[in-house]
Amino acid sequence: MNTHIRTHASPPTRAPRTAFFLDGFHAATRARAVRSSHFAATRAAALLEWRTSHTHLGYAEQTRGLDEVRRGWDTAVALRAEVSLAA
Repeated sequence: MNTHIRTHASPPTRAPRTAFFLDGFHAATRARAVRSSHFAATRAAALLEWRTSHTHLGYAEQTRGLDEVRRGWDTAVALRAEVSLAA
């Protein structure tokens, strides 16, 4: 099990979208630091890991959560690209 993705024992009561966004953001920043050459495959693995660790959520909540994880991942990638261009 990937220990870099936070799991929730129950859906967070405050701002679950923010928590899911941060799951994706943190997974992306860690994956980039560890395996930059397999980044796309790592993204798919992170999404699958998130989904399997959140099976306690209903389908609609999982779908919204995955959207937020993707958005967090993409934001981390975009910010890294901007930092690289600025340097």
